[in-house]
Amino acid sequence: MQLSVQGYLQQRKRLNSEIFPYLNRKYLMDFYHSDEPGLWKGYLLIAIDGSKAEVPNSKENRVTFGNSGNQYSKTGQVRALVSGMYDVLNHFYLDIEVAHISISENELAKRNLKHLKEMEIRQPILVVFDRGYIFWKWRESII
Repeated sequence: MQLSVQGYLQQRKRLNSEIFPYLNRKYLMDFYHSDEPGLWKGYLLIAIDGSKAEVPNSKENRVTFGNSGNQYSKTGQVRALVSGMYDVLNHFYLDIEVAHISISENELAKRNLKHLKEMEIRQPILVVFDRGYIFWKWRESII
């Protein structure tokens, strides 16, 4: 069977984009509800950190993500804030949040933790953050 590039692209557009996050969540839930996950002293070791990422320069992206300019540039670069939650020992990203540049890393980390809670992992979890995160806020959001 042969498929043209145009035919492939048309069929790809029909694919529901939500299928990949759904399949990923199902796979991770199965993995973490088994005895397979590697633990550190009985804990899952999860790291959360944020970063700024440059995204393609378009009007839509400027509105969605914002831009970070400086004294030399009026428009600046279109950038998004990204926060990743990573299982250090099992080498899985459990969640990645992408948002407007003006949102705080703390807010995105709260969203990461919400996804972690929704996974209903049975093992105890130790979450480590980069410097600059405020501990007492995390305690509130987890309980």
